[in-house]
Amino acid sequence: MVKRTPCVLAAALAAAAGWALGAAEDIVLSPDVMDFPGIRPAPFASLVRRGGAVTVVYGDRDTTSLRALDVPAASALPGTAPKDIFIDKVDIAPPLGSSFGLHAAGVVGGRLRLLYIDREKEDRQLLKLVTEDDGGWRLELVEPSGVPVAVLAGTGGAPLDAWAPGSLRLRDGSGERVVRERCDPRGQSALLGTPRAGGGAGFGFWDDATGELVVVREGADGVKIAAVPGAGPVFALAEPPGGGIAVATWDAASRRILLLERGAGEGAFRRTVVTACDGTNGVFLAWTPAGWLFVYVEAKPGSFGRWTWQVCLLAPEARPVSGPRYRKAVLSSSGAREIAGFRALLDGGSLFVLELRDDLRLLKTEVP
Repeated sequence: MVKRTPCVLAAALAAAAGWALGAAEDIVLSPDVMDFPGIRPAPFASLVRRGGAVTVVYGDRDTTSLRALDVPAASALPGTAPKDIFIDKVDIAPPLGSSFGLHAAGVVGGRLRLLYIDREKEDRQLLKLVTEDDGGWRLELVEPSGVPVAVLAGTGGAPLDAWAPGSLRLRDGSGERVVRERCDPRGQSALLGTPRAGGGAGFGFWDDATGELVVVREGADGVKIAAVPGAGPVFALAEPPGGGIAVATWDAASRRILLLERGAGEGAFRRTVVTACDGTNGVFLAWTPAGWLFVYVEAKPGSFGRWTWQVCLLAPEARPVSGPRYRKAVLSSSGAREIAGFRALLDGGSLFVLELRDDLRLLKTEVP
């Protein structure tokens, strides 16, 4: 497998002219690729950093099960996925429900923790929580049953679980509480940055009940909930180095990916147009020393009414004045095969992208 070193990638990106909006030609990268033979994935998956590994969590349609596997974070990806770990059978009532494989994943105290839906009958769903321990997995039922939203370390490092049985509920070591009375999350939530050593990170989700992006932050001063004006249901969250919040979102009306930023203690969000995009079902945002890095699925109209699908990378080029300039590269292209979505993780200088199509692939490339 051909790989690009950080220097080669930086040179390739620097060769593209102009801002991402005006780039004349896309650079095509050659990342490491790890295939998952025989896996037909659910539309929901997770990538989390755990110890020296990147953990992939996904649902498999053929075995109707939730599964996980680890790959070393510092090594080149193997061509074929290593043996995975069976977690649980999560749907025994055909046909598969729309929530098949829906889960929230996190690492608390170095242990993998999953909150997920199990459907034991056509009209009966269970919400389960499993935690990795020395003997394997510890399982418990969560009631009232609802939609899994987030799993993370709260203040002091204790587990913080969030789910929505019609309202948004949080549970930590001090008990359970309702923090939002009416709540209908769509899909999977996004964590806000990397959880700190003492906890107190946050998460966000699109709420169909109110039609807004909701961000929840938990810290020593309690739980704070706020909506992000101007954001849509396709979004990504990140925390700038100085605190505050940044949101990447796709604006369907203008066919643009936008960056919404608000520093710590600031009121209004600053709005920046990042790039043109005819259609997308997923974006990712992460901070680098040179500025913001974006990954997104791009759906382009093609001939005979068909669409072509790519996973694109916008990497910042540091400039002494006027902020960064973004250079566009294509990380993956599937032609007319739909890319249903992706999950991404930036670990140091390594970018991992889990691509969800009718099959499953993990990509890895170095970024400057």
